[in-house]
Amino acid sequence: MKKKILIAFGIYSYFFCSMENTIYRENRFSLMPLFTEGIYGPIRSAYLLLRHDSLQTFLEFVFYTLFNLNNIFGALLFVYYMDLILKINRIY
Repeated sequence: MKKKILIAFGIYSYFFCSMENTIYRENRFSLMPLFTEGIYGPIRSAYLLLRHDSLQTFLEFVFYTLFNLNNIFGALLFVYYMDLILKINRIY
């Protein structure tokens, strides 16, 4: 399980940085944006959409978030299903 989390975190970190979300803030390197906005941001956005907008908008956001690799939840889902596919096909 730890191996899957590390792989997912690596995928998430790569896509987080490649989507113009930066870990370089004010001429210094910091991993805090990966943990603050990267993890709590989608949860906060989902809560605000559910509270102040329609259920349809909330569901669209959830589906978008689950299949977006610059989000830790999408990366975990991707790694989980890739591992499942590899196990079912007996590739490893």
